Amino acid sequence: SQDKAALTRADGVGPKIATRILTELKDKAGKIDFSSTGAAISGSVPLSNTTQNAGDTGSSIEKDAVSALTNLGYSSSDAMRVVTLANRKAEEDGQAVDLQTLIRLGLKELSS
Repeated sequence: SQDKAALTRADGVGPKIATRILTELKDKAGKIDFSSTGAAISGSVPLSNTTQNAGDTGSSIEKDAVSALTNLGYSSSDAMRVVTLANRKAEEDGQAVDLQTLIRLGLKELSS
C-alpha cells in the first residue's frame, strides 16, 4: 500500500528509511497472492511453522526480513541475529510472526 507513515511509527524509522524499506520490498510485495486465505493477506505464519530444523537456514519470511535489513545497510550477521531474536520475542509475546513484525522488532533491537 506504500504507506510510509505506518513504517515511520516504528522506533528508529524515519521518512528516509521508510522510503528505502518501501522501495526494497515493493517487488516482493507484488508477488503475494491476495486471492487466497486471510493468512496470506496478512503475511502471518502459524507459530508451528516458524520452528526450524537444525539444517534449515530459516523461513522465507525470516530470509526476507534479513534481506530488508541488509539492504538498509546492516551486516548479514547482525541482521540474522536480530531477526532470530525478533522471531523468538514475537513467539514469546504471542504476536503473529510476519514480515512487518520481524523487521520492526529487528530494527528496534539494532537501534538499542
